[in-house]
Amino acid sequence: MWSIEPLLYALVSLCIGSAIGSLSWRWQQHAKRQWHQEARQILALAPLNGPSFALWHSRSYCPHCHHSLNATALIPLLSYAWLKGRCHHCHTPISLRYPIIEGLTLSCLLPLHGYAQNPLELVALTLLVSTLICAAIIDFESYWLPDSAHLVVFSCATIWLQSQQLDLYNHLFAGLVSLFLLLVLRGVYQFFRNMEAIGIGDAKLLAVLVYWQGPDALIEILLAASFLGLIFALIQRKTYSSAIPFGPFLIAASLLFFYLEIAL
Repeated sequence: MWSIEPLLYALVSLCIGSAIGSLSWRWQQHAKRQWHQEARQILALAPLNGPSFALWHSRSYCPHCHHSLNATALIPLLSYAWLKGRCHHCHTPISLRYPIIEGLTLSCLLPLHGYAQNPLELVALTLLVSTLICAAIIDFESYWLPDSAHLVVFSCATIWLQSQQLDLYNHLFAGLVSLFLLLVLRGVYQFFRNMEAIGIGDAKLLAVLVYWQGPDALIEILLAASFLGLIFALIQRKTYSSAIPFGPFLIAASLLFFYLEIAL
């Protein structure tokens, strides 16, 4: 038998949440800079000045005054409360997104502690759920989903499926059917309405989510995600032509059904 203290796992989960908050913001800035560089190359313009935006190899810093943050300013949840939501150096308000992401990550990861049967399963599920949270944040804030996130989810799902001794080919076929279905719906909508209703990233995301949870999850995830997206659109008073990120609702629906399944 193996065990890990719940408190230790909770602390690790908070640290992961802090990392997700930083990584999701850096990932967006890094991608924007890359897109600008590619656009300038196509237009035969001079490249952007300054160093490239580092995803991993730089210390966290205040986005306003660019002062490097020390360890006491990076304690999940506690630092935000201690600093009263302001940068210690320039006193600019710190976005609420960081404590929200940390708390969200903690609440999503904690149920995995009592469910996983071995360390490999816990690590795979922790990385899978953390990646989904990061992808949801990026899509919600910037309206795109990173392909590398799909690859991480697919890899972690494969490890989990093997640990559960489930049929990989059955899950893979279900994922491919999901991808084909959404691409067909996307093409039909574009043909008749001349609008892109579903992004290719959403189709890839649904495919890996169904691969993870199995063929029975396809209809459940689509219906629940559509309902959540509709509620969001009504609350935000979105119009018919407004763009809505569908990825966060697909992820929320899949996590909801996964946790309901392991609770029953």
